[in-house]
Amino acid sequence: MKTRESFSLFLMIFATPNFAKASTQIANHIDQAVYLKNPETNEILYVSQAYERLTGQSCEVFRGDFNRFLDVVYDVDRAYVKESLERQTSERYDESFRIVYSDSSIRWIRSRTFPIVD
Repeated sequence: MKTRESFSLFLMIFATPNFAKASTQIANHIDQAVYLKNPETNEILYVSQAYERLTGQSCEVFRGDFNRFLDVVYDVDRAYVKESLERQTSERYDESFRIVYSDSSIRWIRSRTFPIVD
């Protein structure tokens, strides 16, 4: 049943004349943070609302400075994550690390990225 639902969703997205709007609506209704970044300028082109729930940082702060994400990364993991983030532009990225939530609790997250090429 899940496969059929996913397939229907896939068809619905691509059948929609305004693909960008449909993609944004979907990204804003899932519990995972989604963002698009220009690899040359590090400009954040899009960030989903889940980013705020995950990090406690506003989307505007993240859009203004991509490196502000490191502020929520657990101290022990920060250097590793910073180095890993620099690889994002040229290769797939699949890492797990800890972040500090706004209530000071520490939680593991999994971050996966991949380049989108024209």
